[in-house]
Amino acid sequence: MGSQDPWWSVLTYFGQGTKLSEDQIELFYSKGREHVDLARSVVTRNGHRFGGVKALDWGCGLGRMSLALAKEFKEVVGVDQSQPHLDIAAEQAQKRKVQNVEFKRTEMDLMDLGEETFDFVYTIIALQHVIPPLQRNYIEQFCRLLKPGKVGFFQVMTYITSYKWNGDIERWKGGGMQMHAIPQQEVIESLMDNGCYVVENYHKLDAAGVPAWDTGFFLFSKPGR
Repeated sequence: MGSQDPWWSVLTYFGQGTKLSEDQIELFYSKGREHVDLARSVVTRNGHRFGGVKALDWGCGLGRMSLALAKEFKEVVGVDQSQPHLDIAAEQAQKRKVQNVEFKRTEMDLMDLGEETFDFVYTIIALQHVIPPLQRNYIEQFCRLLKPGKVGFFQVMTYITSYKWNGDIERWKGGGMQMHAIPQQEVIESLMDNGCYVVENYHKLDAAGVPAWDTGFFLFSKPGR
């Protein structure tokens, strides 16, 4: 989808197969600023500073949130597995003269980031597209990559009507736009098992415009200074 329909694959608002005008592209990136504003409000109302030296945007896609985060942090690293998405993100950053963002292609385990750590770890509208075992793996990596005393913020589907993960990985290897959920308690346990804790979490019903779907937003931290 990254090479055939990159804009729709990130934000279905525009409709599949839509060739975006310049105005629509600007609207697309303005939505990223809205998401980052939401993260800022959650971080600051819990007494933490939003902004700093280095932020990670996991599943950055076309760089919507990375470019918005670049206004708040000295350096932003946007990572994704789709090179076509990353190419467009880099092109848009250059067009906007944003020079403090680096886009990297990473593997599933994120180990290619090495010992790098971040003041803020962020992802939204991305975890829901990977299967629950990978969701747990990424939450583990978010804890590893977050500096002690700092916070991260992510969103993940916690309930989808009639969805049940049965461990059948082969069923989900076909690609396409997939939606997966992980129960809230498993999210909290994954954080705690990896040295982090939940600062705040809240939920939004009718996620993705579908009644009875539930998405969770989690502000988390790692003890230390």
